[in-house]
Amino acid sequence: PRLAIDVYQQILQLDSCREETAMQLMKLAARYGNHRLIRSTFEQLNAALRSLGASPTPATLACYQQLS
Repeated sequence: PRLAIDVYQQILQLDSCREETAMQLMKLAARYGNHRLIRSTFEQLNAALRSLGASPTPATLACYQQLS
């Protein structure tokens, strides 16, 4: 699990707008009770998308709301 978290974070460092990757990271973080990582992942994704004039999809928002 720790390696998977690291890999997801590395992918998001390369492309911070990858919603599917962010959702998988948030789900993995939730399985281990890491609510801080859920929140920070969503905040970083949201900021990256906002910088492009976009916003998270309804599926990403629902995932975040369910996990937080």
